[in-house]
Amino acid sequence: MTSLFAPRLRLILAAVVGLAATGAPVFAQDNAALAAYNSGWTNGANGGSGFGAWNLLQNNNPGAGDFSGFYIGSSGVGAVDVTNKSFGIYANGANYNFAIAHRAFNTALTTNDVFSFKFKNNGIAPGKVVGFSLFNGTSSPPTNDFNTLATAARFSFYFVGGNANYSLWDGGGALLWDVPYHGDGLTVEFVLREGGNYRFVVKSADGTAIYSSVDGYPLQGSGTIDSFACYVLDNDGGGDLFVNQFKVSPTALVPPVIQNVLPANGSIYLPTSTNITFNASSVFSTIATNNIKVTLNGSNVTSYAFTGASTNWSVTASPTLLANQIYNAAITVTDNFGNSVTNNFTFNTWSASDLFIEAEAYNYSGGGAILAPFTGQYDAQMGVAAVSNIDFLEFPDAGTNFYRTNDAVDLEISGDAADHAGYLGLGLTNWTLSYVQSGEWVNYTRKLT
Repeated sequence: MTSLFAPRLRLILAAVVGLAATGAPVFAQDNAALAAYNSGWTNGANGGSGFGAWNLLQNNNPGAGDFSGFYIGSSGVGAVDVTNKSFGIYANGANYNFAIAHRAFNTALTTNDVFSFKFKNNGIAPGKVVGFSLFNGTSSPPTNDFNTLATAARFSFYFVGGNANYSLWDGGGALLWDVPYHGDGLTVEFVLREGGNYRFVVKSADGTAIYSSVDGYPLQGSGTIDSFACYVLDNDGGGDLFVNQFKVSPTALVPPVIQNVLPANGSIYLPTSTNITFNASSVFSTIATNNIKVTLNGSNVTSYAFTGASTNWSVTASPTLLANQIYNAAITVTDNFGNSVTNNFTFNTWSASDLFIEAEAYNYSGGGAILAPFTGQYDAQMGVAAVSNIDFLEFPDAGTNFYRTNDAVDLEISGDAADHAGYLGLGLTNWTLSYVQSGEWVNYTRKLT
């Protein structure tokens, strides 16, 4: 039996994507908000167009403490839902439980057809499986056991409880892939290629970020791809799978890719001589250089250098940067089908010698202060309390001081990725003031020289 966790190398791509309409036809589409599902997701229901009726397989037996089934409900992620509705699948209980939603394509996938949908799984029990598979033929899947099911499929994408990443199963066997678990959902995109190969892309739920992509890898088995199944196999309660927004379309709707962007998002202390470099490529179209644009804080960059070809450009944009600025950058690339891709990122040109006062470094003991603290010195002050109405004024609220716990100032871990004073490199925690109300204050005393 092929291992579920066998390692293999795969290509990683990173981009931010926005798809523009081209007028190309959509061959099939369906979502959980359509009228066909007003009474729920039931066996034989058939909404949208281009697909056969749903074939819902499960072994629900409440009397034995077993539960499995299908429903219409919110995934909790707006980009997955349509008007707060997605297709939900569950299977849990005392014994082995399964729920498999199987469906045929009205027409088998042909070369360069794109099958895509939204996928969001909650946390699942160790060793249990949620995922989807593509099959030759329209008959029901031959089993409810994952290993047999995946061996019968031409392609599978799935998550095994206890793993950090999603997995693939194709003609090379099982692969623990480079896409980590995303509780905020995914967009998955399968493209049938020539010669029994495929392209598979995993994006964020809203389609704005490409997490990883493979192309030219072999499918398992042989024959046409005629149906798919989404499944939950013996998961714990609460570990439901949500799927939605199914679509089959031509590659004319697949956007280009932006990757290898420098400076990296969140870069700090950059010199004003910094250039912006990246690759812009299209698997299914071409890109004209005048359809590659970079803006900084809403203003166009006008100086560019291009090397490569119309399917894969290496780009250098040379903006005029000012010192001590925060820049919001956007790279936009449009292919010759009219599909657009946008990568948004930020960087700054602050000086490393700029003064930063850390949130946790406020006065203590009624006016006590370290006048010129070195980086991390206040991390030794966790047990030193500040005095109300001298070092701070704090009104009652829901906040908590998670750092200097002996006083009432509200401090939480900062989400700021900027390493202002070397904290991240030293393994220290960045803190932020929280629940700040009008009239509250905190004293910081420093000696400036």
